[in-house]
Amino acid sequence: MEPSLFMNIDKILAHISCSDLAQSSDWYSRLFGRQHDVSPMDTLHEWHHGQNTGLQLFLNAKAAGKSTVTLVVSDLDANRQLFVDHQLEPGEIEEGDSARFVRLYDPDGNLVVIAQPKQN
Repeated sequence: MEPSLFMNIDKILAHISCSDLAQSSDWYSRLFGRQHDVSPMDTLHEWHHGQNTGLQLFLNAKAAGKSTVTLVVSDLDANRQLFVDHQLEPGEIEEGDSARFVRLYDPDGNLVVIAQPKQN
């Protein structure tokens, strides 16, 4: 490919659609252990994780329940317990070929996967 066809990505934001911004924002605030960082518009809340990643929660009832995001952590067991403590109803830990993971569903049924890579 020609160099002019490449883009230089500075940040990636995952996007989740919801039908009730206040209810979903509360759920993601419990998931992340803090309120959203910014609200660039009335229908959008963002959580920033470091300088280069983040999650956007956007009010869009027609698309709600169709989003999936995977978040990678270093200690799945400890995080799963936090989810239980914050009444997020995580599933059991599942074993994949290259990672262990837990599935959670937000109020609209969007899938949030929390994964921990297996050590070789």
